[in-house]
Amino acid sequence: MHVALVISSLSSGGAERVLSLMANYWAERGWQVTIVTLSDCGNDFYALDTRIRRVGLNVLKPSANPWQSLRNSLDRIISLRRTLLELAPQVVISFMDLTNILTLMAAAGSGIPVVISERIDPAYADLGRLRNWLRQRLYPRAAAAVVLQTGRVREWAAAFVPAHRLHVIANPVTTAEQSKGSNDAVVLPGRTVLAVGRLTEQKGFDLLIRAFAATKHDDWSLLILGEGEQQPQLQALIDSLGMERQIFLKGRVTNVQQYLRKAKLFVLSSRHEGFPNALLEAMSAGLPVIGYDCPSGPAEIICHEENGLLVPAGDVEGLAAALDRLMDDEALRSRLGNAARAVQERFAIDRIMKQWQKIINNVVTV
Repeated sequence: MHVALVISSLSSGGAERVLSLMANYWAERGWQVTIVTLSDCGNDFYALDTRIRRVGLNVLKPSANPWQSLRNSLDRIISLRRTLLELAPQVVISFMDLTNILTLMAAAGSGIPVVISERIDPAYADLGRLRNWLRQRLYPRAAAAVVLQTGRVREWAAAFVPAHRLHVIANPVTTAEQSKGSNDAVVLPGRTVLAVGRLTEQKGFDLLIRAFAATKHDDWSLLILGEGEQQPQLQALIDSLGMERQIFLKGRVTNVQQYLRKAKLFVLSSRHEGFPNALLEAMSAGLPVIGYDCPSGPAEIICHEENGLLVPAGDVEGLAAALDRLMDDEALRSRLGNAARAVQERFAIDRIMKQWQKIINNVVTV
């Protein structure tokens, strides 16, 4: 099987991580795999199997006005179409909304089936009037299959995509370090609450910082791994609360698994999600977890009081109370952490990849 995977870039995001996992999985099993990005290859974060062909189109130019945006989009479509025709894969899999639209337009009339995957709840990712219109026209007409991550997002897609083309596939979980970089030993500042993600409004780290500052535990620390545009605002919030000795913004790291193994507790504070990889990895590592019950994903992973705690989305006081509860109760942390490990089987990569391969077998004509 020859599969081409298309995504904007291979930077350090959740969708990029899952696509890299999928590519490596198939390459290890003898498939011919090509990863095509709209960016160049210079910002690749995840390690790839050496048998994978890597193509970076380098067509992500900034747009100063609507006309330039249209021109840049046309250039991307033309470049991607030329590449797909040269590669002649048996199937194309595209990740993320804007890339999905471009890929469907680039592959039009080529005879190559395209499977697209939404990686976040579209209710919280408005593409603008034109792109929303294109998505609603292209998905039901040009996509051989549409993969969603949760039942909630499937309900959104069912309004305009035929039901037989819709598939819900969760993210796989893996305990192996996948990123390029250091495996240096990790030392955490005492008993540590860990959070991981891009420093953006979506991830709700401002809510987490306020909740942690409201707890009663001066002997615990909060460590946030990730980088993003909100770093200055979050650091200012930490300083204003007088928490600079307990709350730390570490930045992006390449050995997240080592931090998970050393932490005592994990928190997902997102305002909305697609299907949170960081939460899965924390649970797989046996960490007790607290998650905001935000749309969509956490409630499909966490069973409240059984393998973690769910808190109403955006509830800072409720999150502080959940933190205090787990910080106070080592036995509860142990019970929830042990139960959390079951995600290793529930979301095992072999199980998830069988679902993807079933879709591919259905859309590929030999």
